[in-house]
Amino acid sequence: MYHASMPTIVTLLNGVFIASAIIGVAAVDSETPSWDDLVSSLSGDATFQESSVDSWFDQCVHPFADLDSPQFDCRAEGVDCEVSNHQLYPQPSGLCMGAVKCAYEKCAGGPDTPFNRFTFNSTTFPEELWKDADNFDLPAAVVHPAHVGDVSAAIKFAAEHKIGVSVKTSGHSYTGSSTKKGTILLNLSKLQKYAPSGSIVECQVDPN
Repeated sequence: MYHASMPTIVTLLNGVFIASAIIGVAAVDSETPSWDDLVSSLSGDATFQESSVDSWFDQCVHPFADLDSPQFDCRAEGVDCEVSNHQLYPQPSGLCMGAVKCAYEKCAGGPDTPFNRFTFNSTTFPEELWKDADNFDLPAAVVHPAHVGDVSAAIKFAAEHKIGVSVKTSGHSYTGSSTKKGTILLNLSKLQKYAPSGSIVECQVDPN
């Protein structure tokens, strides 16, 4: 006997994308929905946060400020960096991504810092330079579902309010599909996993 969980999630997510195309759901623009209705429909283990530029900067950018080492390229073999973007994925905001500039539309925006340097001088590139932009590509809210029911509840809420949905697993889409502006972001980093190496578990039946 097998228990399959992730195919159910994939079906739900595919369904919302198809529905989005049909009914024309869009990002949150003029009227903010009552997020309390969404929060009340989630399980106790799921988390919800409204997105903000402040939380993005504090959790995803500021940790790289004024580090002692130059951190020229954390991806290079043998380079030991104090902070890695991968370490920031679990931040509560759910907004941290592989490239900090992808918080802006088309991954272009913010201070013109050296692309291969994983730190920056906060005097040369102060907080206001990062936050004073009109092209942020951040979702309106982030849900960290704990199980399939949370995914279903978030999709249902989005459909009822005609809000777009974006989905983030562990990486980032350079087209912005994993953090699309004004959407409800489903960050799957806390989603319950049913097997160490996959989503299918073989169950043994006790003959007794």
